[in-house]
Amino acid sequence: AERPLPGTAMCPETALIPGGKNLLKYIIKRLLLLIPVVFGITFIIFVVLNLAPGDPAAMILGQDATAEALAAKRAEMGLDQPIVIQYIRYIAGVLRGDFGTSWLSGYEVLPEFLHRIPYTILLGSLSMFVAVIIGIPLGIIAAIRQYHFVDYASLALALILFSLPSFWFAMMGQILFCLTLGWLPAAGVGSLAHFILPSITLGANILASQLRMTRTSMLDVIKQDYIRTARSKGISEFKVI
Repeated sequence: AERPLPGTAMCPETALIPGGKNLLKYIIKRLLLLIPVVFGITFIIFVVLNLAPGDPAAMILGQDATAEALAAKRAEMGLDQPIVIQYIRYIAGVLRGDFGTSWLSGYEVLPEFLHRIPYTILLGSLSMFVAVIIGIPLGIIAAIRQYHFVDYASLALALILFSLPSFWFAMMGQILFCLTLGWLPAAGVGSLAHFILPSITLGANILASQLRMTRTSMLDVIKQDYIRTARSKGISEFKVI
């Protein structure tokens, strides 16, 4: 352990942080501990999905399939084996880069997943951008105008957005802006207009959190001594904010 400099005291939290080679060992150890966690989580999800109602063989062959055909399809897919054996086969395939095929579309899972990653990243980035570009300024204004109409209106907006279920908000947005007004496309990824409504829908909850967090943090800081000192020295309110 490193000795603190004369006249200083080492923070207890800082003392627990390893340095140098020990830091590398610490990181490797933490990464290795992730392995049993990942296996445990995937196994729980695998068991839950297997216990869920529905028969994958019936989904593929249809409800009119005979019992013999369903049994043969289950055997082909390995669904007639114990759940532990199914999980081991699944993990072995994942380690080889084979995530299986979709029961609904019949396509391989990994190529479909990789095909959708760019759209997912774009949509997530736009959602965060909408939340930050609106939520932080509203939070700052609400803190500056505390107990005024703007403050109460911002808190009411945050409460409403935080309470709305995303799926319901999305459907109402489609009905209003896509079907009724015709301003936005209801589906697809052809242009930036296709991402406006989804990004607002997904960013609404984050926006509410950003607004409330910014307002609370701003109120904590704006009452500090150094803020009063800055104002007393004649610094403009805009620079202080």
